Amino acid sequence: MAIDGDRLSLPKLNGGLGFTEWFHQQTPSIDPRLRSTEDLQMPLHVMLSLDFSDAKDNRYHFNNFLEAKGWKKLNAVDTVWHREFAYSQPNAHQVVYVLKDELTDAANEFKPNGIEYVAQIGNADPIKCGVVKTRYGYEHVTR
Repeated sequence: MAIDGDRLSLPKLNGGLGFTEWFHQQTPSIDPRLRSTEDLQMPLHVMLSLDFSDAKDNRYHFNNFLEAKGWKKLNAVDTVWHREFAYSQPNAHQVVYVLKDELTDAANEFKPNGIEYVAQIGNADPIKCGVVKTRYGYEHVTR
């Protein structure tokens, strides 16, 4: 590491790769449209809840479709998914376009009567909790 005037220069990583090349190798699952090293301040978390109508035979394949796009199903809650995007809050509007594209692609592939969804977009990771019945009453738990 060296300081050149007001600039800090970092040594090349992994056999001569610059930071951008190294970062893109380390983050292959992040949507390339959202993989900008300039926007890496704090990740955006998206919590997506959806209703996939007439999902009977396609639910398994639909879930696999979302997982392949980087979504993670939140345990113990029906049809709630989480995904992390590597860019900052000022670019949160771009998530809306990604949701529109991916869910339209899913509808075209799986042919439901419709997909209704709500999404929360922000810098905080969603909390994962539950209220469970024990022999002593109800207890709040973190998952």
